[in-house]
Amino acid sequence: MPHFFERAEPNALWQVDLIEDEPTAVGKVQGIFYLDDHSRTCVGGGFFADKREENVLAVGVEAVTENGLPVEVLSDNGSQFRPVGGAAVEGATSRYQQGWEALGVQVTFAAPDHPQTKGKEEKFHRFVQEDFLNEVRDQVTSLADLNARFQAWRQAYNTRWPHRALSFRPPHSRYRSGMAVDPATLWHAFAAEETRRVQLNGTIQVGQRFYPLPKGWERSRVRIYRLAGRLKVIGGKEDRLLGEWDT
Repeated sequence: MPHFFERAEPNALWQVDLIEDEPTAVGKVQGIFYLDDHSRTCVGGGFFADKREENVLAVGVEAVTENGLPVEVLSDNGSQFRPVGGAAVEGATSRYQQGWEALGVQVTFAAPDHPQTKGKEEKFHRFVQEDFLNEVRDQVTSLADLNARFQAWRQAYNTRWPHRALSFRPPHSRYRSGMAVDPATLWHAFAAEETRRVQLNGTIQVGQRFYPLPKGWERSRVRIYRLAGRLKVIGGKEDRLLGEWDT
């Protein structure tokens, strides 16, 4: 007999999962969604060309920015969430785990082959497919267009959709925001961190591009943070922001 559960308060638990390889007019897309267990509110979501961990983190950052922190996050055992294969050495953790735990959030994983654990996410995915994707998949002109349409749909779902499990009230009727997080703290928790030595001409190289830094930092070592197509460069013990770019 499957055991179904519901947390007693908003933000006590967020579930996160993906829907994969959904066909659209702009190619196959991957959907990533965070769902509040108590209220069924979709606290964050989006569509991407691939299902990398980076995109799971980007949606998580947006969800916390908009709604505050959860107490716990629950996912399956996919490679976006925890090390698998050769990477799964004893004690190894993913950026997903490290980021949430740095914010004081408990990270848990569903038991293998036990979809009932994330039953609310599974039902939400079917609803996204039937009520949203089936209406727009052949009409969208770009990934940005698909995401703009989804955010409008998500707003309507959260605030107006009469959910049967909630006595036909919308999810937001049972939701309230969690504890807010300083944006810099949130960024540093999830972003990939590396160090670079500033060249004599005052630039650093990241990939194939060169980025100019303020004068006085030549030959210094600086920290770079990358997340979701955004690059920040931090220098010195005072954590000075030296530059910020889209990559």
